[in-house]
Formats: sequence, structure tokens, C-alpha cells
Amino acid sequence: MKSRILTLALILLASTVIVAEDAPEEAKIRDSIPLGGNFRPNPKVGAFVVVGHGARIIVSKDDGQTWKQAFFAAPGADHGPWATKSVAYTNGVFAVPIGWGGPTIFLASDDAVNWRHLTSGAAKLPDAKGYPRLMTGTWGLAGGQGVFVSSGYMTFSATADLGKSFTSFFRYVGKVQG
Repeated sequence: MKSRILTLALILLASTVIVAEDAPEEAKIRDSIPLGGNFRPNPKVGAFVVVGHGARIIVSKDDGQTWKQAFFAAPGADHGPWATKSVAYTNGVFAVPIGWGGPTIFLASDDAVNWRHLTSGAAKLPDAKGYPRLMTGTWGLAGGQGVFVSSGYMTFSATADLGKSFTSFFRYVGKVQG
């Protein structure tokens, strides 16, 4: 009986891991998104940005009278690589972390219409393992005074130069390391 329970638990764990990984089609979508690094922030561009599952980004530039879908990656992506939970804004740039747990990508826009990766691909990204688009796992993102700060399960990252460089730090049982 114990071996059956253990076998079922291992199958469940394996299927969970497989679901969290990118399917080849999803990796192609992610790779087709342009790299950033060339933002021209204009804090006077007024917009509301709302995000939803599947990396859906919806924008209103007329105080909510009309809405337009600016980006959408994958339908039904609730707890996978296209899960979307937050949006942040600082100094004329919107950023959206996308992914369930980790790793994550950050999409960004300086006009709320055209979206690309926050990073240019040249920055050394925390936990990216050489892949120029992956960020640390992110559950939330905040922006202010020109800085984006992401929070993951135990990893935090920050960029003060719109994705040109990143700092990563970790929190373990009462003390910060990094």
C-alpha cells in the first residue's frame, strides 16, 4: 500500500513539474518577443494597464472609456509560464512579470501599446543560466522612483536602470543575504 501511495505521489509531482515547464510553442512565443533596453520613457503618457492570465495586457488611454488588448500570449495559462499577476509603473515605463513561480519574464512598455522584454539581453540576469530573457521567479512587482523591485518566494531582484542591470538578493530565516 505504501509503495502505491509513493508511486502516485511521484506521478503527481512529475506531472506538476511538466505542467510548469514551457511547451515548445510557448518557448517560441517568448523568444519572438523583442528584447528591450531602448526605452524612451514619457511620464506624460496617460494610460491604464490591466493584466490577466495568458499574459493578457489590456490598455485604456481615455480614462477607461475604451479598452484595447495590447498583448496576449497563450490562452488558458493560469498556473504556467504565462500566468500574470501584477503590473508596476515607474517614471514612464510599465512592467509586467509573467510566469508562475520561476523562472519569469518581464515585459515592459514606455507607451502602454508596444511590449517587449524589459532586458536588452546584455544584462547578467539573476538565475537566468545564460538565457537572456529569464528572470528570478516573481510573485509581485513594484515600481517607484525609477526602480522596479520584484519579489519571489525567497528571491528578490531590482533594476534601477530599466533593465540594463539587475541586483538580486535572497531572504533566509531572518537575515538578508546577497
